Amino acid sequence: MKEKKTTKQIIVEKAIDLFSVKGYSGTSMEDIAGAVGIRKASLYSHHSGKEEIFTTIFDQIVEEYMTFLGELTRDDGSASAADKLRTIFREYAHFNRSNVGMKFWDRFYYFPPEPLKDYIYDKTGRTGEFMEERLRAIFERGVKEKEFVCKDIPNTATAFYYLL
Repeated sequence: MKEKKTTKQIIVEKAIDLFSVKGYSGTSMEDIAGAVGIRKASLYSHHSGKEEIFTTIFDQIVEEYMTFLGELTRDDGSASAADKLRTIFREYAHFNRSNVGMKFWDRFYYFPPEPLKDYIYDKTGRTGEFMEERLRAIFERGVKEKEFVCKDIPNTATAFYYLL
């Protein structure tokens, strides 16, 4: 049996579509309320404003991404470091190509709304640090097992991260 979506969930879904098409500045609370099929005043009983709706969306996308990264970069040593890195590269590319949330994130990372710029960059920076830390551990294992010859693991992990 399919669960009925809450109004708050519907607001987020419609807002993602609107922000993606019209941008942050081009989307009004009236647009969101109209897309949901409620009055603008009712929208405020669920969210304090457009900024809160946006940050709710962004936080959900970041949470999904961090869960994905955590699972993807979990390294139990069952595969060689090189095979693990190949898997990460392939799965990461697929996730980014096929995920609507990542397209949303890219748009607003490169063209952030001014009031949310620091918020977006801060969250993005933390995800990058997490990914680099996980990659560094895989590179270190590869060096330790003599699979790689590497003199500067932090920079190598960072380079790999940016290749992704």
